[in-house]
Amino acid sequence: MVLVVLAQEDAAQLRIGIITTRRIGSAVVRNKVRRKIREIFRLNQQWIKSGNWVVTIARYSSANASYAELEKDWLRLAKRASILLPCAHDPNSLDLTEIV
Repeated sequence: MVLVVLAQEDAAQLRIGIITTRRIGSAVVRNKVRRKIREIFRLNQQWIKSGNWVVTIARYSSANASYAELEKDWLRLAKRASILLPCAHDPNSLDLTEIV
C-alpha cells in the first residue's frame, strides 16, 4: 500500500482518494479492498490532521490482506507521513502509535 498526502491550506476538511488498479483482481476484489480502506479511514479520521487530501494506492498484496493487516499498514504509513494528531493524555484514550 502507498499513502500520498497533499496538504491543502485553504481546505478545512479531510478528503480521501482510493486507487485500486486491475492488477489487484476482479471488480469484486477491488471493491472489497476499497470498502476496507474506506472503513479504516472512517474509523480513524478523528486522529488525522484536517486540511489534507489523503490518497491511498492499494497494491496487489492488499487483495489477500485481512482488515487488521490493512489497518496496521495504513496507520503505519499515516504515522510516517506525520498526519496523525498527537493523542490526548487521557489514560483511557487509544494511542495509535502503539498499534503501529
